[in-house]
Parts: sequence; C-alpha cells; structure tokens
Amino acid sequence: MACGRAVVASDHVGAAVDLVQQGRTGWIFAADNAASLTSVLRDALAQGRSGLRVMGQQAIQHISSWSPARQVEGIIQGVKSSRL
Repeated sequence: MACGRAVVASDHVGAAVDLVQQGRTGWIFAADNAASLTSVLRDALAQGRSGLRVMGQQAIQHISSWSPARQVEGIIQGVKSSRL
C-alpha cells in the first residue's frame, strides 16, 4: 500500500481487516477458499490499469495515516473498552 499499489490479502493476515478497504485500497479473500481468491483476482483485473492506479493512490492516502504508535494506541483502546 505504501508503494501505491492495491493489495490482495487473505483474511488470515492479521492487519488486513484494519488496513485494507475492500474495493477501495484492495481486496480481502477467504484464505481457505480458492473461489474467493478467484473472485478477488477477477475484480482486480476488471479494474484495468487506470482503476488500479486510482486504488493505489487511495492506498497511499489510507496507509499514510498508519504508524506503529497509532497501532499501539488502537490496541490499548481495544483492551480498555473490552474491560468495561
């Protein structure tokens, strides 16, 4: 994403649900489902070069707000809210 590319990630990638915006910055597929991966790859190919370029730009914008400190803060807030 930081390199300006839309991503394809499985749902077993820990940060995928936090970082990948389905259809905007990339796609997430079910790791144990070949049909899910096939569908995602078809969607990616259907975007064409210009569509993928736009998604890559959106990926850069989205990932630029991420940082290790922000990640840690999110974890801390999650733990605090789960103790309620």
